[in-house]
Amino acid sequence: MSSVILYESVPPAKAALIAACQATEAATVLLLMAREADDYPGQPTLDPEAEVIEKLAEATMRAIEITDPDLPDEQRRQLHGALTRFLEGWA
Repeated sequence: MSSVILYESVPPAKAALIAACQATEAATVLLLMAREADDYPGQPTLDPEAEVIEKLAEATMRAIEITDPDLPDEQRRQLHGALTRFLEGWA
């Protein structure tokens, strides 16, 4: 089951904590995969259950919210919207 936390609005400190936790979990999985790559022949693949892409997507979305809460930059606004839609399917 996913661990995404979708809230319409959270305080910046909570958004930062969510972003850090999601990014850390994803980075941990990627580092373990890199470390164990020599132990397995062929190309290592990510376990879909690890939800690395989803966790990095949420971390990015939260970072956008913290960096610029009003999202005046059209590209950031579009990215934020795309990430929000992507994560709605994950929750």
